[in-house]
Amino acid sequence: MTSLAAKLQASLAALSTFGIVMACAHQSAFDEEPEDRPDQGDRQVVDGGAPGTASNVDASPEAGTCSVSGLCVVSAPIDETITLTSVWGSSDHDIYAVGSLATILHYDGSKWEQAARSEPDGAGAFTLHSVWLERPDDVWIADGRRLRHGSAWKGPTQADWSYFDYPKGPLPVAIRGRQNTVWVARGLMSAPNEQPLDRFDRWTEQEPTARETFGASGATLNALAVSSPDEAWATGTCPSGHCVFRMTRQAMDGSASTWQLEELDSRSARRLFGIWGDEHVVWLVGEGGTLRRLDKGQSLERRFDFVDSPVDSDLRCVFGFSKDDVWAVGEDSTVLHWDGTSWKRLETPFDDASKGPNLYAIWGSSPEDVWIVGEGTVLHFGGNAQ
Repeated sequence: MTSLAAKLQASLAALSTFGIVMACAHQSAFDEEPEDRPDQGDRQVVDGGAPGTASNVDASPEAGTCSVSGLCVVSAPIDETITLTSVWGSSDHDIYAVGSLATILHYDGSKWEQAARSEPDGAGAFTLHSVWLERPDDVWIADGRRLRHGSAWKGPTQADWSYFDYPKGPLPVAIRGRQNTVWVARGLMSAPNEQPLDRFDRWTEQEPTARETFGASGATLNALAVSSPDEAWATGTCPSGHCVFRMTRQAMDGSASTWQLEELDSRSARRLFGIWGDEHVVWLVGEGGTLRRLDKGQSLERRFDFVDSPVDSDLRCVFGFSKDDVWAVGEDSTVLHWDGTSWKRLETPFDDASKGPNLYAIWGSSPEDVWIVGEGTVLHFGGNAQ
């Protein structure tokens, strides 16, 4: 039995609550548990670290250090022992990043602050796997076996959280939404009779409402993307292979509607950790530099196209602003940018290091305001990558 399996078995015997996963906001779950093991992944393990929380990573450059590409190290109240797994915001002055040891950071436009840790029922601190918000007063976080919800940031010690517990099955690994619909992908451990994708209406009172479940039973999902109020995408691993699901809202008689799910061919033999899409295109990223693209104008073929990659390192997350302005991040400080023609690797402040930190999530309020997080690291891009 591996050390991870032994820890898992012991923890399951001792606990009846939460687990560990990560997602590419951002999201994607990882090869291993964040505490022991993104873009991906029923485990009840108290946090004891994070994926790649590694002594092998060289010391980070000082805050303010920038690469020639315009990527800069930003000061944040964490050290190399904390891995940030997800980043998302409602604007350029309301941004959250979450990660190992129940870490929650908030950026107000001038500085990052860390929220006081909240451990309901004394259950312990767990890795927070995903964060999503569209409004300042509607913050969703994947927290072990729970969903955590908060109102607007009022300072490090003023958080008001409510929780929704999953009693069993895969753990929430990614959260994305649009308007009055929020999607939660669940992964890490498959459950033969569990559908791994949930749709909720907004959080009201103390819990989310109107839960519906979708997806192939036994699938483990890693990442989500919401391209419009009427369309969402998810990727992960299914009994049939590395899968991609598309969910579309179908109008019915009167004002009612229903959601339809279909599976598309990812054409990938490797694990997929991240997904992003808009009205024109959908991108997948994954193991070994995997890049796949679906042009929605050709979506009747129901399969993704191969795209050349400039790297062979794992890509953990993908995020874009348009079909010609897409970013991907991954292991060993990998940052890629798509300009509509090809993917290019960007210089980072870690390029002179023998081993740079793994990067797990990316989000931006605009093409001139891009945030990247990972192992003990927060990066910002304030230029123009075109």
